[in-house]
Amino acid sequence: DVVGNALDGNGNGTGGDVYQREFLVALPSDLTYEGSNNDTLYTATPLPLTEDPAGSGLFIGRGLGRQDPAGDYWSDPDYWSFTAQIGDIVSVSIDTPRSGIDTYVELRNASDSYVTYDYSNGPDGDAFVSHYTISTAGTYYVVVGNQSSSPGNYEVRVELARGIQQETDGNYSNDSTGGANGLTLTTSGNHRTGTIAGTVMGPESSNTDEDYFSLGVLNAGNTVELDIRL
Repeated sequence: DVVGNALDGNGNGTGGDVYQREFLVALPSDLTYEGSNNDTLYTATPLPLTEDPAGSGLFIGRGLGRQDPAGDYWSDPDYWSFTAQIGDIVSVSIDTPRSGIDTYVELRNASDSYVTYDYSNGPDGDAFVSHYTISTAGTYYVVVGNQSSSPGNYEVRVELARGIQQETDGNYSNDSTGGANGLTLTTSGNHRTGTIAGTVMGPESSNTDEDYFSLGVLNAGNTVELDIRL
């Protein structure tokens, strides 16, 4: 040690042993790491989208990145890529559970032109693009920036709804009957059915996230069945 005593590496009470500790640094299995350089469209980190649950029409991809250095929006632009089809509905969240950075996000097309953006509609002012409908099939890019002067980590989450509906919930906008998302029901025989995907976001101060969905007009004698898959 620092005063010359021999280390007892194996803990048997006698000094002079090698002191070793072995450890592994690994990401959770459902997170993709941004890599060493994803600052351009051409070096974008592919973000795999997995259908979850299987057969649901909801595809989710999650990644872990860091904004460093900091100073302005694009001191460290992080590009993430995914593919989408016409009619897909996409939401993008940039969450900061372990840092205080002020996130900014753009959704860009294959020509590197932004199609939508956000900087404050998620929990605690995090960036959140809610319910963007894809009009052209191809590769799209999530580009993350930082509005604060400090570096820090973030998590990116892409939710893609294919063949189903998706909530609109920027800034907790469907938290009441007045902001309820209308659920489109398809008629088949004597039944009308519809499926919509949503996320219960984290709270913002005392405001928690409740998601309201409108079923439209129901008649006396109608039977309603509701089912939720997590």
